[in-house]
Amino acid sequence: MLLPLIVLAAGAFFSFQSVIRAFDQVVQEASGEMNLAARLQVLIRRTRIVAHDSFIPGFGNEDERATFLEASRQVDKAFQEARAEVFDLEEERTLIQSAHADWQRGRSIGETLLGIPNPARNPRAGRQLERLDALLDRALDKLERVHSLAMWEMGRHLEQAREVRRRVLLVMVVVFVVGL
Repeated sequence: MLLPLIVLAAGAFFSFQSVIRAFDQVVQEASGEMNLAARLQVLIRRTRIVAHDSFIPGFGNEDERATFLEASRQVDKAFQEARAEVFDLEEERTLIQSAHADWQRGRSIGETLLGIPNPARNPRAGRQLERLDALLDRALDKLERVHSLAMWEMGRHLEQAREVRRRVLLVMVVVFVVGL
């Protein structure tokens, strides 16, 4: 009588562990999506800072263009990683693609902007900087939405995990009661 009870308990326990591991994997994926979106936001903000620094007399340096290009390469690389990432929601994939398109247009403006000598005294450069800011703001907003969707997705899966855990524990208790 005790052996079947032990076998049932072990089976229920290992099934429970298997389900929890599956939910852990989902949470890891959502965390990866959130980290990727946050990393892209940080990198894009860095490029914006470099562009703005070029407008401050005495603050920017001659290497601002090279610094911007290097920062841009990092953003491009992060977007390549994001496109390779498997996002669960179609909306997330669409937002990443759209943010990337905004980034590419912004990067082009930034490269042009940093080629203008003495941009603080050039009204055209000021307008270009405003366009750059608008495009980067749009990209950042889209990445923030990706981050929010990943958090929502993780919360939804965690709630499912809690429900499964509750059911499995209920089954285990019923098996023990019946076994006694």
